[in-house]
Amino acid sequence: MVFTGVALLSFAVSADVKLAAIFNDGLVLQQGRPVPVWGTASVGEKVQVTFGGQSVTATADVKGEWMVRLSPLAVSRESRELVATGAKNVQKISDVLVGEVWLCSGQSNMSMAMWVPPYVRQHGNRELNGALDILMVDEPLVRGCTVPAVWATEPKELAKQIEWQRFAPGKQQFFSALAFHYALTLHHSLKVPVGVIVSAWGGTNIETWISPDGYRSVPKIAKFAESTILAHTPTNAPKMELHKQPRALWNAMIHPLVPFAIRGALWYQGESNRGQGLAYMDYLHALWNGWSRAFENPDMSFYLVQIAPFDYGMKPNDPKVNDCDIWEAEARFPKENKHAAMVSIVDVGEHDNIHPGDKRTISVRLAALALHRDYGRTDIPCYGPELKSCVVEKGAVKLTFDHAGAWVLHGCDPAPFEVAGADGKFVPAAATYKNQDEIVVQANGVPEPKQLRYLWNWHGVGRLKNAAGLPLAPFYIRSL
Repeated sequence: MVFTGVALLSFAVSADVKLAAIFNDGLVLQQGRPVPVWGTASVGEKVQVTFGGQSVTATADVKGEWMVRLSPLAVSRESRELVATGAKNVQKISDVLVGEVWLCSGQSNMSMAMWVPPYVRQHGNRELNGALDILMVDEPLVRGCTVPAVWATEPKELAKQIEWQRFAPGKQQFFSALAFHYALTLHHSLKVPVGVIVSAWGGTNIETWISPDGYRSVPKIAKFAESTILAHTPTNAPKMELHKQPRALWNAMIHPLVPFAIRGALWYQGESNRGQGLAYMDYLHALWNGWSRAFENPDMSFYLVQIAPFDYGMKPNDPKVNDCDIWEAEARFPKENKHAAMVSIVDVGEHDNIHPGDKRTISVRLAALALHRDYGRTDIPCYGPELKSCVVEKGAVKLTFDHAGAWVLHGCDPAPFEVAGADGKFVPAAATYKNQDEIVVQANGVPEPKQLRYLWNWHGVGRLKNAAGLPLAPFYIRSL
């Protein structure tokens, strides 16, 4: 058999039946989709997998690899066994549920823990209320697992089975805060089992998470990728940050999971790629293309977090403080991919902390996207205001928006709009709120505005929101 996108498993001439690392006690399987189950055995050995009244068989190929696919499963809150039976042994996975499964990936803002041991720096890089939240939770139908932070030069299997944790009091101390709150919010709304798989590593760039197929799928970067990224093999060279090399984490932290059945993925990354600007969008396309193919999910939902304002050591008058094009790349990507959407957190960031401590708010916004888009809860607003049109009239710029409903300005400071004339020099502009979806912007001394931007500054704070309390994301109109 040929397994496209399946984690490479060790050659097995004579070996016991063994399930892939993601299959372990406490597992949550995805409802409503075919469910691949795979592993290793002796070459030519027949393997039978049983679960939920289904029984399917496969034969291990010349590499000792096998795979079966269970037919789509209904939601099950009942603790059941998944059993793989070979000629010499039986492997049983206990306490298996069926519900909703999401992958949570990115860099440190995704891996940031609920409540790590305290130390004096950025409130310990932990959830603001994490100490209380982990003690108050007791949801046996909500499960989570964390993929070990390892890198590899080639696609490889994980050395050990991944541990699935039930959300019990005091047990999620080191678990991703964002994934924690996201899973709970989905469960409380859907009333079904929820599983979250965290595969994230702090300080990493997007390139290390993209598959070779993903790179080849985007014409703008395919040629460059073939000659540089794909031609390069991660090495053991000294002084290199090996886990940041292209494909290194795809090989060791995503590839071992595919093609596990999932509903979608959450992505919180970009701080390490902010210098790419608009080009970051091409890499987002490559990431989604590669992942959706590998997970055999052409409709895979993909919800990303727009990175928060942070000064990155820049003073307010530093010219680079306005180099915010990655925000535009993150906002434009969902307009080109109907399966993607973005949440803005310009009101949640902390200028002195690259790791905002309020992951609960971010997770609730991501869950609102999923509930609205994936689960039919169209009564739940999930989009912040989005610029629809702009018209210049008598020196003023009239902006209209979708998803506004009403305008709410938090705090006493005016919304940070700026306009520039033909000289390209931006000056603060006053905003007048018309109707429920319109804003008129005008600046003294700029009779003929040529450009307009909102919150285009790493020091900014997003105080302008819609009726649902979702913020207006930064935007830049380069030609009026």
